[in-house]
Amino acid sequence: MPVGQNGGSYPGERRGGRKKGTPNRDKKPLRDAVARAVLDFTTLRRQQDIQNGITPDEAQPVLEDYCPVVQLALAGSDNRNPAALRVVAHGQAAKFLRPTLKAIEHTNDPNENESRRDLSAALMQLIADRAAPTSKEEESIYDRGGDTKDT
Repeated sequence: MPVGQNGGSYPGERRGGRKKGTPNRDKKPLRDAVARAVLDFTTLRRQQDIQNGITPDEAQPVLEDYCPVVQLALAGSDNRNPAALRVVAHGQAAKFLRPTLKAIEHTNDPNENESRRDLSAALMQLIADRAAPTSKEEESIYDRGGDTKDT
């Protein structure tokens, strides 16, 4: 019986579900509340700045379309902010813009430990063979402290 009959679906076929890019409904009220609070705060802060004699160009801008990721990126890009704050802001914004690497899983393979021991033993033997004198003349050089002439 081919796939697709009796309730199955063909490879790559979509049936129902949410359309790609549709935001979660449960977060919408929270996003709206945060955007309203940011708009109210920035409007009030701008009014206070202007009342205190700060020029409109330097006063707090009113943020009508608030996006925390954009604000993190802006805080990280502003050279007036301390370097430590900029580094943290860029790091937090990067979590939303770049994929997070998966942690490497370590497994303990008993055969791998034996292989390492064998390799270590072979390397130690090779080092010992290289360090040992290979002829009578070399042996006498080591015994006499490097003097090759007979005295």
